[in-house]
Amino acid sequence: MPRDYSDPEGATISLTVSRVPATGERRGVIAGNPGGPGGDALGMFSDEAVRMPTAVREHFDLIAVEPRGLAWGTPLNCNVADIPMTGLLSGQVGAMYASCEANEPGYAATITTENTARDLNHVRDVLGQDVMHLYGLSYGTDL
Repeated sequence: MPRDYSDPEGATISLTVSRVPATGERRGVIAGNPGGPGGDALGMFSDEAVRMPTAVREHFDLIAVEPRGLAWGTPLNCNVADIPMTGLLSGQVGAMYASCEANEPGYAATITTENTARDLNHVRDVLGQDVMHLYGLSYGTDL
């Protein structure tokens, strides 16, 4: 999928998608986003995480799209070992962003809510679905 949706022919990234098929007659697809931001989506619909009602499990495939920058896709490589974890949070965030930019110029800027929504829409298209429902937790509700 495109790393930067404003340059669809440019660099690409990989994202991992998991799918738990409906147990009965399928009526649609529900995508999950665990929030965080930065939460791991792949285990979201496991028995230990979000338990969907039996009627939902029967009629909907449950999919999870691992968010950009996490390990099961094209990871965001940041060297945060030298960033002091004391002091102002804003300074830490700025230092982390600078570290990410130094290792992967431009990639950190693509890790946005808008691109997460675009990534989900891309997966919906690849699955051939006209509609895909979203079940979000925490930050995932912003999508």
